[in-house]
Amino acid sequence: MTPSSFPPVLARCKSALPHASPKTTLRAAGFYAAIALPLLYLPVLVSGLDTAELATLGALLAVNATALLLGHGYDADH
Repeated sequence: MTPSSFPPVLARCKSALPHASPKTTLRAAGFYAAIALPLLYLPVLVSGLDTAELATLGALLAVNATALLLGHGYDADH
């Protein structure tokens, strides 16, 4: 499908989107994941910390730390 064959609305949306590099996309994903992941801590903490929950919490913390590193430097206004 060529850009000229897009419906007019989609063509306008496509032209309005910035041309983001994969690095910028990865940073954006990391940034927003780092914001959303702490919401997953609540069910784990409310249910109590048994051995299985402790491992789950540790995994969530590791994933959140990775997301923080990936998302560091993302500028949403850019």
